[in-house]
Amino acid sequence: MIDKPPPNVQRYEIRLRGHLDARWGNQFEGMTIMLKEDGTTLLSGPVADQAALHGLLKKVRDLGMTLVSVIQIQLNETHSYHSVKGEKMNTNEKNALNSPKRLARIAGVLYLFVAIFAAFPYSVFNGLYIAGDAATTAANVVAKAGVVRIAVVSDFVMVTAWVFLALTLYRLLQHVHQGAARAMVVLVAIGAGIVSLNTVFEFEGMRVATDSSYSAALGTGGANALALMLFDTQHYGGLISSLFMGLWLVPLGYLAYNSGMFPKALGVALITVCVCYHAKLLAAFLAPDLWTVIQGYVSIPIWVFELWMVLYLLLIGVRTVKTDARIPIAA
Repeated sequence: MIDKPPPNVQRYEIRLRGHLDARWGNQFEGMTIMLKEDGTTLLSGPVADQAALHGLLKKVRDLGMTLVSVIQIQLNETHSYHSVKGEKMNTNEKNALNSPKRLARIAGVLYLFVAIFAAFPYSVFNGLYIAGDAATTAANVVAKAGVVRIAVVSDFVMVTAWVFLALTLYRLLQHVHQGAARAMVVLVAIGAGIVSLNTVFEFEGMRVATDSSYSAALGTGGANALALMLFDTQHYGGLISSLFMGLWLVPLGYLAYNSGMFPKALGVALITVCVCYHAKLLAAFLAPDLWTVIQGYVSIPIWVFELWMVLYLLLIGVRTVKTDARIPIAA
């Protein structure tokens, strides 16, 4: 049986500038609270009469939120009160999925996955690859072929998480600047493609070192040299991928800085990480001796600042964007 709307009940949509903190939701009982991607909060639901409407507006004033608009929506005969309640439940579910804090924490989990699954293959490769020493590199790979296979899979998990991380952050921050959010996703897509290709070279280097058919055809020395060449390619390809691992942080830092959802210092820190990545890249190609000296020091801010972003997303999510401006609202 379909409920009929109570007499004189009208549906209102009240839009506020800024995102209303979830703890204030009980102040607007019966209203649906939607945090919109344009940085506003939309309150919607049935209001009994003008006195109830003025009461809602008084609560808005007391919270210090800026009123953007108040729209009355007529409930015609084809829309029952029951259907409005159903719409409200669906809206609440959608709001829960798209809330900034939820998106931020999803991004935090994905960012943590990226960090973990990137660190493991990096440590494995550095422990096996000896530049200029084909025999030792091949022997190391043969001894730990199973670990290399796991590292390859770890790299693919990392790039997958990285792409979904960029898409989640795009959803969270696109209202700040659409162009910067799109640039972030494009840079991640390019970087993920390069990492995936580098991983293929690593896998092929492992196959050459462990498959006896290569040593039978090329001789042991020839097979080792081919394996080293593939690992060399993976090594320098990894340095090139760091170009995009740094570049994507520039639009992310810009968005974080201007969104008000994160500390401004965190936005600056993310852009600093980009500078560190590029310092390592330039040193590796232009001054290899200098690279061996500075890479450890330059890596410190990379790990510290990106870890800061991961922990902020996981533990805090985002700040609630509010405005100090108030407008007079008649009680």
